[in-house]
Amino acid sequence: MTALAKGLDVLEKALIGVAAFALTAMTGVILLQVFLRYVVNSPTSWSEEFATLCFVWCVMLVIPLGIRHQEHISMEFLVNRVAGARWRWAQILLNAVVGLTIVAIGAASFGLFASGARQMLPGISMSSGLEIPLIVMYISVPIGCFAAGLYALERIVLLARGKITKSTSPSAATPEEELI
Repeated sequence: MTALAKGLDVLEKALIGVAAFALTAMTGVILLQVFLRYVVNSPTSWSEEFATLCFVWCVMLVIPLGIRHQEHISMEFLVNRVAGARWRWAQILLNAVVGLTIVAIGAASFGLFASGARQMLPGISMSSGLEIPLIVMYISVPIGCFAAGLYALERIVLLARGKITKSTSPSAATPEEELI
């Protein structure tokens, strides 16, 4: 295993860890908000913004994992009909399109940073006294997009080297799935 592959594995573990933390925090805050609103009758002013912040981070950090493991939406009914070298070239093309698109989104997201740095998350800022800028949410976009681009590039290289074949691809349908 190369150093780059090990680095991508470490990145994957970090993405999973942070996304799991964000999902857990979001769920906990939503449960707290429901309890405080309907049992104690004293809702928080910050829980919705905090949950949204955690949700955005969670989504942006699991997109690269979907790309790495080919668990994203695709037109498998078309791709699975192609065999041999044509299948590999179709996969390379699909991963290139996905990778370029996601990197373009990440690059375009830098345009949000100036306005995000000037705006605060009002519910969190007012209740905690902390000045938390909106850029805290926006920074998740280029991070997730950069990681997704890396994983798309990794898949392209593995496909080109023949290390991923149709039979070892996680998107290849099993006989049971073909019946459904």
